[in-house]
Amino acid sequence: MPNFVSLFTIYLPYFVFVLFPFVNTVVLSFTPVDLGVITLSVNALMYACLAIIVGTQLVLFGGFAQIYGWHEGIARHHHVARWTHLLRLERCMAIGIFLWLLGFAGTVIAITQWGRVGFGGLDDANRTIRLVMVSATAIALGTMGIFAGLFTSLLTLRTTRLHPVADDADDDLVAV
Repeated sequence: MPNFVSLFTIYLPYFVFVLFPFVNTVVLSFTPVDLGVITLSVNALMYACLAIIVGTQLVLFGGFAQIYGWHEGIARHHHVARWTHLLRLERCMAIGIFLWLLGFAGTVIAITQWGRVGFGGLDDANRTIRLVMVSATAIALGTMGIFAGLFTSLLTLRTTRLHPVADDADDDLVAV
């Protein structure tokens, strides 16, 4: 059973801003969705992509906060072990590079489609813009993933405290 803090810093943002928009993005990237008098199309896809990026940032921030909290003695070890396992540099790099390549491939496809019409007006602009939005989101998530791994690595390094040395100039610091 998750505690109150984990519920609002990890699980709720994950479901509201990542999982639900991800399902919407997958569906809307192929076709508009009719909900009676409302049609969800490119505009809804744009906001779903934005929600995925914001939600991923919120979830990562929750993980970073728990890792930092453990180093400061205010978080439990089993939460930190889960986060440091999930956010290992190698795993984040692999996922980030995969997402970046996926987004780059989508970008190349979109530019190729645009090139076929002489870089003018597109025959099916909605299809191309759907591909561009999903590709840009993948590139953003890949970049975030790579830097999440790097930042987690920094958070889990052994700390070195800096202390001023009395004999040297006031602005000199040395590692102890």
